[in-house]
Amino acid sequence: SLLLFTTSRADEVVSFQYNDDNLLLPLPVSFCDATEELVGIFAMDYMKKQLSAEGMEIAPEPITVFTRCGYENNLEEMYPWGYIGLMKNSKPHLTQNAYNKMLNTVLGNSKFMQKLEEIAGEATELTLSEYGLDINFNSGIGESIVVWTDENVVVLSSANQYILDGELIIENLVGASSALNKTIVHYYIMDIENGVTTPIENVSLLIDNSKRLVRMNK
Repeated sequence: SLLLFTTSRADEVVSFQYNDDNLLLPLPVSFCDATEELVGIFAMDYMKKQLSAEGMEIAPEPITVFTRCGYENNLEEMYPWGYIGLMKNSKPHLTQNAYNKMLNTVLGNSKFMQKLEEIAGEATELTLSEYGLDINFNSGIGESIVVWTDENVVVLSSANQYILDGELIIENLVGASSALNKTIVHYYIMDIENGVTTPIENVSLLIDNSKRLVRMNK
């Protein structure tokens, strides 16, 4: 179940029930919920098709799409856009510190990461081909680098290069993961190179947002 309301700061917060967990999910500052709008409908359809590909079962379940406020129905200028994905926390529940250490271990496993990048690349190519788009990954999925960890969040950054209908696209992805009691909440923001935002700006945005997320769900 999904409910949207605003706080006194006029920042949007999504209420969502997942895994018997009543979550309050703040959207990053200057972003608005676009899940039921044109960008959100397109993005959710795309992600669900992508995640249905073999090997993608481990990815978080997308539940909310957000764009810059005022761009919820503008597919031509949808960047930067992002989404919130959820997955169950394990039993015994991982603390944020334990999750941060586990993620560092996973990212350090080059064979595993290479396989994961291949799976994600193939899933993306297959999905976009269903929309009639011709895509080729120039250097595949970019390497994910941990750029920040604290008691609330771990933040990763990567740059993905691909050729879409003959045009070279560089997409910068920033992801932030917070381990709550029952649920691990993932935020992702994507923008193209030399776009409206920079990766550093989005890293800072998601660090600040994680403080609100953890505070709201204590």
